[in-house]
Amino acid sequence: MFPRASSFALDWDLVITFAWQALVFVVGFFVLYAIISAVRKKLVTREELGLANLKWNEIGFGLLGTIVYFITAVFIMALARQVLPFVDWDQPQDVGVPSFIMGGNLLVAFFFLCIFIPFIEELIFRGLIFGRLRVKLGFILSATITSVLFAALHGQWNVAIDVFVLAMVASGAREITGNINASIIMHMLKNMLAFYIVFVT
Repeated sequence: MFPRASSFALDWDLVITFAWQALVFVVGFFVLYAIISAVRKKLVTREELGLANLKWNEIGFGLLGTIVYFITAVFIMALARQVLPFVDWDQPQDVGVPSFIMGGNLLVAFFFLCIFIPFIEELIFRGLIFGRLRVKLGFILSATITSVLFAALHGQWNVAIDVFVLAMVASGAREITGNINASIIMHMLKNMLAFYIVFVT
């Protein structure tokens, strides 16, 4: 007589979340490969993408931009709480890290959240999209369109408003410096703080 197999309930929400998050990472690597290939084939230039060697003053712009972002975000979020009562302001952010990474190694999760994701997102949004729009539409409209797209990507009102502010300041940094180095630094610092709050404290 064979032992009866133990029954279990499959958590489909977890499966779907895992599949979606894994897809995001696969797409991220694919986009990075596609952009590198486009640069090699001279379909897009490093200058159009805002890629340049890091300079000391860009580190300063990144730090200053981070401060400007934090101060501005506090005021905008306070105002948004008054005019958007339907938003769940306490909703935790889906950080988009697959459970196998979080369960395996916090250092790997730190790399994805604080290094890889900021670089990929800045390369796409402040690099490719903003760079292309800027030529045709000017700074204000290009920065606004790029920032709205970037905010919508995050899918939560409370998070979207915050990252919209980050995106606008990052676009300003791209405009001033001519590359995405300062915006990458800003994005990394923002994610490092979020990582510390969510996973360390």
